[in-house]
Amino acid sequence: MLIRDLFDENTEYLYDNLDQMTISERINLSKTLLPFLMPKLQSVVLREGESIDHFKAIEIKFNDEN
Repeated sequence: MLIRDLFDENTEYLYDNLDQMTISERINLSKTLLPFLMPKLQSVVLREGESIDHFKAIEIKFNDEN
């Protein structure tokens, strides 16, 4: 994947120069690159009466340790 390779090859340069970027520039860079580096989740619509067998349960656990 060309974009992934380009990012991987320039990660060190990006990290070394983050302090020279404004917050707005960092956010824009992230917004631009993330869709190419991580897959987007798709919306799922459940209609009344439709089987939910193909959905997987999601369990979220929180630690009470402070």
